[in-house]
Amino acid sequence: GVGKVEVSLDGGPWQLANGANTWSFSLAGLSGIYGVQARATDLWGNVGFPSQSINIWVDTAAPAVTINAPTATLKPTKNANGQWQVPLSGTATDDHDLQAGSLLVQLTQASDVGVAQTQQVATINGNNWSINYLLDPGLYDPTGAYTVTAQVDDSVGNRTVAASQVVRLDASGPVAA
Repeated sequence: GVGKVEVSLDGGPWQLANGANTWSFSLAGLSGIYGVQARATDLWGNVGFPSQSINIWVDTAAPAVTINAPTATLKPTKNANGQWQVPLSGTATDDHDLQAGSLLVQLTQASDVGVAQTQQVATINGNNWSINYLLDPGLYDPTGAYTVTAQVDDSVGNRTVAASQVVRLDASGPVAA
């Protein structure tokens, strides 16, 4: 039977794995690409040949997300269904890959009153994201200050700390005197 299993990272020293016939090896605290080899030693001390090296990517870093700050008050428009929409955009980056469909955007009224809004999935194109954020259909007038939050996950499930940006919406526009 198998007495122990050892693992080598990038040709380094052999380190004891947990278990023998079924085993595991912790990569806690590591980040990056590693060449991994394993070897077994039987109960009589005979050391087996090392496995072929395989490359694995240890990703512990969360992706980054930003929200493009509007330079002025935004004027929401109504879509074909008569629902208010607000164009928003930003960037999302990761050392590896972003998880498809994971970039979530939400508007929250700064006063914490009014109609609650939902998280919506933005479209990612390269490192840029965009959305025509649809406000709740029951919202009569979206004028006011809102906090936009955005978050994204990478392909292994690391999630950003949500980015936030205050935007002002004005559905009425200026009035001539």
